[in-house]
Amino acid sequence: MHARPRFFAKVMGELLFWVGEDKMTFGSDYNIWEPKWQVEGLVDWDYPEGPEYDDYPHLGTDGKKKILGLNAARLYDIEVPAECRLPDTTAGEQMQPGEELVRDTAGTQA
Repeated sequence: MHARPRFFAKVMGELLFWVGEDKMTFGSDYNIWEPKWQVEGLVDWDYPEGPEYDDYPHLGTDGKKKILGLNAARLYDIEVPAECRLPDTTAGEQMQPGEELVRDTAGTQA
């Protein structure tokens, strides 16, 4: 992220496009180093300026929360305190990564 920010942006953009923020978890070499600077770096991260990143999905605060811990909590069936959960906006419907690309405006499959 710090040594090669443009490469990191491309990798993150591809992961977000193909996998989606709901299937990504944060990992680092924190057995050796303190991960605080890496976590803070991801929290503050955004794509660099440039048209080559326009096609990639935006990673907002909710997505960063998922990657930094909420996805792992779901994966390992860990109860998340109510104040740390994201609001449920799916109304019982889960979309698969990329599914929004094939939905028409009425919400039906195209």
